[in-house]
Amino acid sequence: MKIIITEDQHKFLLENSHLDIVKKLCFNFWQNDIDSGNIPELDLSILQYMNITKYNEREELFSWFTEFLGGWDKVVVTAIDLLHQTYDTNNYDFSGGYDFRFTAIDNYKEYKELNEIDCGIKIQNDGKVTLMTDDETYLLRDLVYRDFWWEIDEEIRNLIDDILYEEITKKTGIKIDVRLAYVEA
Repeated sequence: MKIIITEDQHKFLLENSHLDIVKKLCFNFWQNDIDSGNIPELDLSILQYMNITKYNEREELFSWFTEFLGGWDKVVVTAIDLLHQTYDTNNYDFSGGYDFRFTAIDNYKEYKELNEIDCGIKIQNDGKVTLMTDDETYLLRDLVYRDFWWEIDEEIRNLIDDILYEEITKKTGIKIDVRLAYVEA
């Protein structure tokens, strides 16, 4: 028996079956973690292993992990609990010359369809940075109005993104988008 399909139908079958296979492999991978007594974490290196290069396929991995853990309604509660913790940059070996604590402010927005939470971040007013230019340590609040604040602000946001990825996204699959970060007065 011969089945004739169009090129578009063939492409559709190839793309969907590829993602279905990848999803099943991911679920098996995470279940193996649980069966081994480990807590599964989202590991983007799985993308390279499975040759996932397209942005939309990469984004699927986050949603699949959230689904594996019990779905948005269950996992978002965990993500928000983690978001309300106070994080200290001293607990991370990638913090460079930055030394501050931060927490999310209560004004956050959940986007189930994007598998994302947007939030603002409050940095405690005793935060410090050691500048490479003069090897001096400054309070962040004293640098806010300096002409090079834009660079420090960008580095702070990148550091916060990295920490929230480690502490929330890897554990829940929910991405955190920091819309605002400010130093407490």
